[in-house]
Amino acid sequence: MPLDEREQRILDEIERQFREEDPELVEAVNTMPLARFAKGGIKLSILGVIVGLVLMLATFSINPFPALVGFVIMVYSVTRLVSALGDGSRSRSSGGGAGKVRNRFRSLWPFGR
Repeated sequence: MPLDEREQRILDEIERQFREEDPELVEAVNTMPLARFAKGGIKLSILGVIVGLVLMLATFSINPFPALVGFVIMVYSVTRLVSALGDGSRSRSSGGGAGKVRNRFRSLWPFGR
């Protein structure tokens, strides 16, 4: 659903203020590598977790071997998901833009410290 004129003006004003307040964060967000998200790895990993969970729960009481296969699918999918999202250690140590963004959002987010 497209934005109406009033909403678009409000969004433009917020964007302008954001650019004035923190130009470094804007630059870091604009230069972040988004290729890992474009490949669909996150969606595929989530689908793998769901398929593995369903397979594990549906077959555990009947035959444990397919349940084990479901568990392995889940573990592999979660590993791929964590890899796709990244833990931030690489980007923080290299001083890249993604680390700056992650640190900025962590400083703004009051939970999970």
